[in-house]
Amino acid sequence: MSGVRGPSHADLGILAYVLLTGQPSMSFVREGAINPFRETGGVYKAVRTLQLNRSCGSLRTVYSVEKCPTGLMASFEIEGQLKLPDLSAIDSTVETWVPDGPGSVLGHFTMCWHAEDGSRIKGEAETHYQIPTNLALKSTQFREILIDFRADRKHLEQQERIVLFSDDLLKTWTFPGRPDGRVKPAMLKSG
Repeated sequence: MSGVRGPSHADLGILAYVLLTGQPSMSFVREGAINPFRETGGVYKAVRTLQLNRSCGSLRTVYSVEKCPTGLMASFEIEGQLKLPDLSAIDSTVETWVPDGPGSVLGHFTMCWHAEDGSRIKGEAETHYQIPTNLALKSTQFREILIDFRADRKHLEQQERIVLFSDDLLKTWTFPGRPDGRVKPAMLKSG
């Protein structure tokens, strides 16, 4: 990673919304899912916005991942205003990828940080991925992002597990109490 510029006074844990969501091409891919980032070897550009609750602020990140002699180089430029308590943990999340034509994917996820004062900070992230490929997603897909991190204003340690799956996986889930385990159409109606 290089070229990270952004609010210098912020708790590094807030950067999970861009750093800890992982390199999309390295996601474990479940049967039925397609990872358009693999076709380019991980090269892509994106713009991600993050809106925080409780008047904590917002961020906009423009980033680019390019090939270099030693692998991939990610550059991030982060702009915004933050007013945060010290952060201590983050919940896992699921990013939804929506097809947006060849080489374009729209992403959305909600992140929840735990503050040391016991409060929680919720962030809504929207991403427009631009991938140099003609491949287009055929259906909505999901990226499960399990995160474990420790951070303060100077250090960040993290581990993650990221799994990409299609909505076909969701359709295989069964429901207890039904002989066939399937949902009745009436169960899907809002009431």
